[in-house]
Amino acid sequence: KAENGFCGALFAAQKLIYRQPKQIKKLNREFMDKAGSLQCKTIRKLRKLSCHECVNLAAELTENILSFQDSTSKLK
Repeated sequence: KAENGFCGALFAAQKLIYRQPKQIKKLNREFMDKAGSLQCKTIRKLRKLSCHECVNLAAELTENILSFQDSTSKLK
C-alpha cells in the first residue's frame, strides 16, 4: 500500500511517468478497468487481481506507455 491507499505497483508506475498527466490518466483508467480500483484495500477486497498480478499489470501498462512515447518521439 502506498500514499493515499493506492496500490504500490500503480504508485510506482505513476512515478515513472510523473511529468505526463495525460499518460497518468490513461494508466489509471486502464489499471482500474482490470483491477477494479486504484486503492490497494479495495483491490484486495474485490479479489480480481493478486498483488503479483497488479505488479505485472502496472509494469505492462507502463511499458506500453513508454514504448509508445519512444516510438512517437522518433518520428519527430
